[in-house]
Amino acid sequence: MAAEQTEAEVRRDRFVGCLLAGAVGDALGAGCEMLPADSIHKYYGEVRTYIREADQIFSAQRKRPYGHYTDDTEALLSVAQALIADQGKVRVETMAQTLVQGYHEFRGYSPYTSEVVQALKAGMDPHTVSRVIVPPDDWKNALAFQGDPDNGAAMRIAPLGLLASQVEDYELFYAAVQRAVLVTHFNAEAVDAAWIMAWLVSRLVAVRGDVDARRLVNDAIGLCRTSELQTKLQFVVRSYDQGEPLVDVLDAVMGFDAVRGDEALAVVAAIFLWLQATPEEAVLTAVNLGGDCDTTAGMVGGLMGALHGTHWLPRPWIQDLEQHGAPVIAIAQALSESPNLEL
Repeated sequence: MAAEQTEAEVRRDRFVGCLLAGAVGDALGAGCEMLPADSIHKYYGEVRTYIREADQIFSAQRKRPYGHYTDDTEALLSVAQALIADQGKVRVETMAQTLVQGYHEFRGYSPYTSEVVQALKAGMDPHTVSRVIVPPDDWKNALAFQGDPDNGAAMRIAPLGLLASQVEDYELFYAAVQRAVLVTHFNAEAVDAAWIMAWLVSRLVAVRGDVDARRLVNDAIGLCRTSELQTKLQFVVRSYDQGEPLVDVLDAVMGFDAVRGDEALAVVAAIFLWLQATPEEAVLTAVNLGGDCDTTAGMVGGLMGALHGTHWLPRPWIQDLEQHGAPVIAIAQALSESPNLEL
């Protein structure tokens, strides 16, 4: 009979599970990112493992190396490294520093994030750079720019959530999320998606035993700061209560591609609510949904890892992940040894 894990061992396993499953989900979705679900089905059947470059239906510059994660995981690891460096404190300057240090263009960063990184390298203030740099394809002028509402803040916030399992002051928790993503995002909808993602991770990593997924998602509705996300989560819970098929719910909430923060978070919350007891199926559902599926699958993986740890991850997913996931595992273990979030 296996010895019961100590609390420190459980914490370490949940932290590794969250970051590693997030990286796996990201890498699984990388080979079919932005394809619609019907195209994924046409070309791949059902995606269940990493897609080789030769099989990817992309133009040459979009192809992803086999088993490699994208900018999503690299940016998430930069948040983890900042929290480790500052011993659980959230400092905007360190968030900017680790983002710049970890940035590799080949991972697939958006033009907007790439411009922010270049501006930081040139010495711009990390507290204000996201308000000054306007996305290249944005029709608004700088004076009207209200920030990027995309999922870039939510996709990388899980490490902060892991350290917040004991936080009950949600105003200070929300403010910490704001600081953590400020370098690239100040838009209220983007920050709201990051806030709810961080809160979900913080609750799941603390669960010992069964989780009441429906109650958790329902509680998140009351924590939303924007009507867009709140309305989508209300629809998700109502549909769950009425026994609607998950596929129909996902079709309704994801928009065109789930690039917006509220869309991505609604997709992730729905998959969690329906499939939290079957984590492998949950991640694969996000991958095969298409759209921005590297991001949504990475976020789903993060929630599943925070709740279930690492035991459910198929061995080939880890073996075929770049460097067998070693850098991700090392950062997750170091994060698990950090103090809890200091507000």
